Amino acid sequence: MTKKNIKSLIIPIIILLILVIYAVISGIAKKPDYNTTPGNLAGNLNNNGLFCEDSESGIVYFSNSYDGGALYSMKSNESDYKKINSVSVQSLNQDKNRIYYSLSGDSTGQGLGYIRRASGMFGVLKNGTDTIAYTQDPVEIISCIGDKLYFQHYTKTTGTDLDVISKDKKNLHTVVEDMVSPACVSDGSIYFAGATDDMYLRRLDLQDETNEIVYKRNMYSPILYNNVFYYIDLEGNYNIRSYDPATGEDKLLTDERVDCFNIASGNIFYQRSSALPDPALIRMSIDGSDKQIVSEGIFCDINVTTYYVYFRPFDNKAVTYHTPVSGGIYVEEFTPEILK
Repeated sequence: MTKKNIKSLIIPIIILLILVIYAVISGIAKKPDYNTTPGNLAGNLNNNGLFCEDSESGIVYFSNSYDGGALYSMKSNESDYKKINSVSVQSLNQDKNRIYYSLSGDSTGQGLGYIRRASGMFGVLKNGTDTIAYTQDPVEIISCIGDKLYFQHYTKTTGTDLDVISKDKKNLHTVVEDMVSPACVSDGSIYFAGATDDMYLRRLDLQDETNEIVYKRNMYSPILYNNVFYYIDLEGNYNIRSYDPATGEDKLLTDERVDCFNIASGNIFYQRSSALPDPALIRMSIDGSDKQIVSEGIFCDINVTTYYVYFRPFDNKAVTYHTPVSGGIYVEEFTPEILK
């Protein structure tokens, strides 16, 4: 074989190798990152997702109850307020570029005379521009995971299922035909309590979209914190229990009936049930010890950030209170600026 023939063979081989390498690199770049940090904490999403913190920048995105639930941002120390848009938002999630939310349904009015209900799921750049509408159907809990949005999606034909759509609005489909929550996310999986046949703890694998039972106990609002599940026990008296999957240990943390709860900085904040004669927001250590009353009364929407826990009176969603997540309890009304 002559040098000319050898050269004529080598060049196409080199070109082919370059194309193969480019295809492999492109495939890796386009592969969804299932281990990306989720767009909000499970405990916040279980409580309507009204606050959402970017841990890298220290910016908190929140629904401003004093401005009709409009989308605002601030630093985690509650300074430098900015208004992002004017719609009433919930189920907040964020990634590097955007904030994702569903509409809370009361963005343009209050009271008995207000009958119009807004709905839908949207994403907006963090500077408030370029809003993407993913659906105008009613949407409840959203979880932003990698390049996808998992969300509770209601339609007139199917009811409420757990659906998924890519952030570029492609490949909308159902992953669980049931009204289950995508709030609790870890290592490429969503952990959820069933809704129809039972309320066992299940794991949804986000790659093959199959799910399996993790723990056969009926529960509600699971939160995975430091590799331990915390949940409201439906087999008891709606108490808070913990389950360690590594050891199989299940512990009762409080014998009080609980309406809702969240976790931050090694503390559990929970609402002692409104069905009891002495309802109150309580703080206890993660092991169930050191119970302290935060505020007497009936509260909901317990959301946490690095420094504060936020909560609202059940009968007045236009007011928000806060107290430090750790250290001394000092409840004040949270009064952010109202901006145009």
